[in-house]
Amino acid sequence: MTQVTVKELAQEVAAPVERLLQQMREAGLPHTDAGQVVTDSEKQALLTHLKSSHKAKVEEPRKITLQRKTTSTLRVAGSKSISVEVRKKKVFVQRSPEEIQAEQKRELEERRAAENAARDKSEAEARKRAEESPAVSRLALQRPPLQRQP
Repeated sequence: MTQVTVKELAQEVAAPVERLLQQMREAGLPHTDAGQVVTDSEKQALLTHLKSSHKAKVEEPRKITLQRKTTSTLRVAGSKSISVEVRKKKVFVQRSPEEIQAEQKRELEERRAAENAARDKSEAEARKRAEESPAVSRLALQRPPLQRQP
């Protein structure tokens, strides 16, 4: 890690020393003199502050696009060959934490609704079986048992 002073940093970014010191004070850095040493983490803090003050987005890109191209050769009857090029494009989108949380909540509600519906259905079937059971046993009692004829 190289030692860089405020004065050298000002020359490197082509800005006046006083302006750079003022920006460092606004970023909350303790530098007050042009001869003081600036670390890499302090440079990063200054850069983040300047980006946010200029209303530039500091967040990472939300979308990544991958492109792939493959070339192959097809042999047609005879000595003829045709070159075929296939291009594929795939886009990955990073979702925000709010979107992920909303989707998890929706899935949980759907799961609960499905469980409630299954429970209601099984309870209805049990009720129906309970109602039919006594009726079946009453019918069995009313009928005489079948006898075998010798």
